[in-house]
Amino acid sequence: MIVTKFIRDGFIMAFMLLLCSNLLPAQDHPVFNGSRHKIGFITGYGGRNIKQLAHPDITTNNYDYKVFFFQLQYYYMMWTKKSFALDLLLQPQYNLTEFKYLYRSTETTKGYEAGLNIGLLARINTRNDLFSFYFFLSTGPHYIPEIPERQASGFIFSSNVFFGMNIRIVNNLYIDIRPGFRHISNLDVNLPNYGINNLVISGGVMYVFRKGKK
Repeated sequence: MIVTKFIRDGFIMAFMLLLCSNLLPAQDHPVFNGSRHKIGFITGYGGRNIKQLAHPDITTNNYDYKVFFFQLQYYYMMWTKKSFALDLLLQPQYNLTEFKYLYRSTETTKGYEAGLNIGLLARINTRNDLFSFYFFLSTGPHYIPEIPERQASGFIFSSNVFFGMNIRIVNNLYIDIRPGFRHISNLDVNLPNYGINNLVISGGVMYVFRKGKK
């Protein structure tokens, strides 16, 4: 299953990041000078027109689902060692959607998603906190009132795998860029439950509540 593969690959990447962190030269201070708290804002776009297996009662394998993300970010650094850090990531979000129902495929329906994702973010940092790259896994409950026929609407889970980078632009403010993959489905609570997949590109800013010297 495609989601299982992405999660497996994510854990492999986390292990590689941890291994690399032990090979990097030691810094005078830990990641972001040991600051535990960061906030940010991310906006992005999830691609449409993805082909995969569809519900048997639906005569096409194609579906059309675009999503425009608006996500707040809160990062809490749980652990750091040299250039490596592990964050807890909270993502409350309100997203806008566009899609087409097969029975009226010439019309575009607009909707929304609302929810919260919770994840673990693994990061490798450069000296002086100028640049870092990371990956994270996250999941969480969402509410989606309208969605293509292959997936039941209502409460649903959003599972994500993302890779990204932060680049410092001034003092404690960083650019945040992240491509990734998202899968939404509902654990067979309601049928049909064939899921919706999106390839996503996002960008935004992150602010570090830095303590001590920079």
